[in-house]
Amino acid sequence: MVYNMYLSISHKVYNAYLSILHKDSEVNDVLRALDAENERLLNSSSRSPQVSANLSTFKSTNDSDEGGYEPAYQARSDRPRTAINFVSAKQRAINRGTASKTMQRSHDLLKMIELDYTYCEILDLPPVNEYDLYIRSFGSTNTRQAYIQTNVLYVAVCSAYIQTNVVYIAVCSAYIQTNVAYIAVCSAYIQTNEAYIATNTNTNTNTNTNAYIQTNEDAVERDVQTEEVDSRSKWTQQPAEDFNGCGRGDGEKDVEEEEESQYRHKDQDLGRLNKFLERAGQVIAILLEEEKDQESGSSAAGRGRQTHITVSEGYTQIDLLPILQGRYVVHSHFSHVQPNLLVMAYSHAQEVVVDNPVTRRGVLCVWNTNEPTYPQKILVCSSDPRCCCFSPIKPFLVFAGLHDGSVAVWDLREPSSIHSSLDINGGSYSLRYPTYDTALVLSEENHHSPVTCIQPIYSFTRSSQTSDSPNQTQASEESSAGMSFQLVSTEESSVLHFWVVAETGAGELSGAENDLGLLPGASVKLIKSSSINLHSPSRDGRPQMSLRSLDMQVMPSDPNHFYVSTDSGFVLHGMRFGKRVFPRAHSPVIEAVVDIVSIDFSPFGQPCFLTGSSDGTFAMYRTQSATPLISWPSITKGRAVQCVRWSRSRPCVFYVLDVASTLYVFDLLEGDIAPKHVESLSTERVTSFELTTDQRPEGSSKYPQILFSTLGGKTELHTVTKSLRDPEQLETDYLASYLDRF
Repeated sequence: MVYNMYLSISHKVYNAYLSILHKDSEVNDVLRALDAENERLLNSSSRSPQVSANLSTFKSTNDSDEGGYEPAYQARSDRPRTAINFVSAKQRAINRGTASKTMQRSHDLLKMIELDYTYCEILDLPPVNEYDLYIRSFGSTNTRQAYIQTNVLYVAVCSAYIQTNVVYIAVCSAYIQTNVAYIAVCSAYIQTNEAYIATNTNTNTNTNTNAYIQTNEDAVERDVQTEEVDSRSKWTQQPAEDFNGCGRGDGEKDVEEEEESQYRHKDQDLGRLNKFLERAGQVIAILLEEEKDQESGSSAAGRGRQTHITVSEGYTQIDLLPILQGRYVVHSHFSHVQPNLLVMAYSHAQEVVVDNPVTRRGVLCVWNTNEPTYPQKILVCSSDPRCCCFSPIKPFLVFAGLHDGSVAVWDLREPSSIHSSLDINGGSYSLRYPTYDTALVLSEENHHSPVTCIQPIYSFTRSSQTSDSPNQTQASEESSAGMSFQLVSTEESSVLHFWVVAETGAGELSGAENDLGLLPGASVKLIKSSSINLHSPSRDGRPQMSLRSLDMQVMPSDPNHFYVSTDSGFVLHGMRFGKRVFPRAHSPVIEAVVDIVSIDFSPFGQPCFLTGSSDGTFAMYRTQSATPLISWPSITKGRAVQCVRWSRSRPCVFYVLDVASTLYVFDLLEGDIAPKHVESLSTERVTSFELTTDQRPEGSSKYPQILFSTLGGKTELHTVTKSLRDPEQLETDYLASYLDRF
């Protein structure tokens, strides 16, 4: 019994041992499958040498094991692990970052790019004459035209529709010379299956020729008409001496054609003659003016009369036209590329004269300072001009902002024939009306208050003007050759409008039906691109008052930034493209509600500008700082500042003019506490003050000049003294170091 129990227990133990072995075998099969899968993955991709060594060690260990059954699988920590490719993950992250930057740049560029308008003819279909219409409708197929001409034969022309299967056309044209001559001409529609023609001719005997013709009853007679051939005799020469190759004939039509050709080219010849006379007249007038100056003892530099002003070496007076008596200059502007070109805007007439229609209109004059006795162009407009400027690079366009809020453009290239002339008091004046005027045309997009400032958006830094690289100069001229620039205008109610100057191609003398502001025959217009409304930056809880803009300047080194002087004591800073600017406004040291009447940037690329206020304070600001670097509150003794101007020839010199016609000249090289010169320009109030640029052609004796006009209408152009026009060594570097001290 004990033995049986022992056998039973032994049997159970053996069965349990076999079941354990069976389970280990299943686990080993699963592990082998996993190893095979891992080995396949390792073979398909590149792995490190350490992983390959671990795999080979693992295989050799398994091969060396012996026993009745396979040993248990080794620990998981000793098994090879799959490597993670961090390089590809990092590269994907870099690619995503680059793509995001590219997309952001494209979005920024889309905000900066403004599309222009262009016009083209999609379909040009000329009218069809009657003959072409008839042939297209009825005679495009089965048509034959025959023309026969000899010296002795009668011309016979037959033109008919022919059905080739059933119709045969017989045209007989003969001239027979016999003892007895007879001419037979047969022309008819004949059906070949049913027609027979017999013609007998005997040339040896004096007999007549008989012709027998048989046709169907539906035969139709056709009239044949031959026009008289026009023939003319002309002389020719081979080879030809000119483009024609032949001369005039002896017929009447030759005379008529010659007269028509002369009449057709008459307008072109007159236009060319007018252009030649205009240009030659300017040259002759300048030569006569220089000869007159030499005879009167003036210097070759054209410095003119002597003056009591110490900052001037002499001056030239610009005469006032008889039709402008009672007016004075309210604004003047010199061309940046041709300093001898000057445009001046005049005030309204004090009295309206019936015989002088100019007294009811605004007037601007374009002057050549080499010829100060008479203006080159007289421009008239519907309202009084407040500001004016030339186009950049090539000054053949003049822009003006008017009192009624409109903007006018004059194209000086237009021929005088499309403008009117006026005879007043024995004098003849050619008046040019605006090429394009926005008055009452763009009522929704126009200004609704007087325009205070108008400027082209272009970089006018002194460093770019004196660039020594001819490639840069050539590229700059080519980029602006097609008038690819914008214009900005500011009105009193603090609204800025940006305009695109566009050429419409050849002008139509009949006018443009879609744009009533365009002058007939003109080819330049303005297209509004965008507008910006300015608001007061004050946050002190005071009620928001209406903001008035008094002056505006575009930053010369970066035309994307603009600065507007207001009546709230702030100079507002804005951008054409972009959202945030710093600082948003430039304020005085002690904030006060005061009019900032004038603002001017340094033309030498330095980030600084000057401001003048109605309380007599003028200050210097840096573009990165909201407060002034230095201010002068008591120099003018409380008199309001009228304008501030930075010198165009010396970086450390600037001018300040007050309402008492007193000019203050500062030279930072000699100190910034007090002015270097204090001059009284006139006993009358100065209404306009402007400086010329320092650009002059090689060999020219013209030096930088100062222009000012008085309330009585007198305008003087003074030559700046040598001490204020010739820069010192390293003067530009000194201005930069002076700004860095604050």
